[in-house]
Amino acid sequence: MNNIKGIILDWAGTTIDYGSMTPIYAMLSAFKHFDIVLDAETIRKYMGLHKLIHIQSMLNEEIVKKQWEDQTNLTLIELSKAIFAKLLITTREEALIRSNPISGVVEFMNTMRENDIKFGSTTGYTRVMMNSIIPIAEEMGIYFDSVVTPDEVPYGRPYPFMIYKNAINMETFPLWKMIKIGDTIADIQEGINAGMWVIALTRCGNEVGFDENEIKDIPSDVLSMKINVAERKFIEEGAHYVADSIANTYEILEDINKKIGYGIMPLDNNK
Repeated sequence: MNNIKGIILDWAGTTIDYGSMTPIYAMLSAFKHFDIVLDAETIRKYMGLHKLIHIQSMLNEEIVKKQWEDQTNLTLIELSKAIFAKLLITTREEALIRSNPISGVVEFMNTMRENDIKFGSTTGYTRVMMNSIIPIAEEMGIYFDSVVTPDEVPYGRPYPFMIYKNAINMETFPLWKMIKIGDTIADIQEGINAGMWVIALTRCGNEVGFDENEIKDIPSDVLSMKINVAERKFIEEGAHYVADSIANTYEILEDINKKIGYGIMPLDNNK
């Protein structure tokens, strides 16, 4: 793996929180506080964006817009900021019970570090939210060389600025010798815009959307359909590779490592 300079990981649905459930329950709770009813599908549609933009995007959905326009005099900006303030609390509450590492992640990170590969991270969570999550993750063996949040750069995903700041913090370059791994469309767009190799995760992430207990009871044909739909969507968005989870990316990384050694850049890849 000596050709890979660094890996940038997403958090919920990629590194911790199988199925990316914390943002779902935190959003449901925050919106409920303002008597607005959401469904998980609407929340997942905008997953990976800065949480304030995520909120504003959902408030503009027709079925949601009708709810708040009928019961408040607040403007979109005023209401989104009020919900965001509540979300800071509900995210912390949910993170305390849903931040377990996804199976194989700790071992993966330790193995890659033995190859002198550094780890950075990007997220839709703000720094205040991450301040609640990072200590929990570290207690369970997950450590990053750099953590960058969207409120620390001009724009979050799909812009590549969080990745740029990670690269500076880790002193790693060039970006075409680095890999972005995530479970949302926003992750893929971020990595592509940064000129990185991109691996998208299906089974454990946002697009499939089942937690570890739920997924055991899902009929195999239903689960396969969900995974296949997610995979097609990711490939259409430009992901170079797709895997079930980080634990299933070792062979992919070996392939990327060889391509980098041959001087092949992500945009040259025909995959």
